[in-house]
Amino acid sequence: MVLALGLWGLYRERTWITRYLREEVERGILPDSIYRDCRSLWRRGVRRWGALLRGDLREWWQLGRVYHVAIELAFRKHQRESIHEAHWESEIVRLLRELQRLLRARGDSGNEATTGHRNA
Repeated sequence: MVLALGLWGLYRERTWITRYLREEVERGILPDSIYRDCRSLWRRGVRRWGALLRGDLREWWQLGRVYHVAIELAFRKHQRESIHEAHWESEIVRLLRELQRLLRARGDSGNEATTGHRNA
């Protein structure tokens, strides 16, 4: 029962991330590779562990922040829409600005090459 509940939660998370972050990809705010990573717990783990195993603690930390802010943005957009909690609007704007700041700091843009990874 606990396993089924956990899998259901992961499915719901992926559905919300897919639905609510797609708009940010289309607007050119969120790179497609980060969007794909956010949708998959496995991909997020692989990307972050890869950075950690290379000894790149800065990349590991930056990826964690980007993923966290992007996923929180998706959840706040879900709350605003499905629960009709309009008071989340200012938080959504704050998260969008924070996401843009983090992506600029990393050198990411919404117009990435098809490789899905930024150029070093």
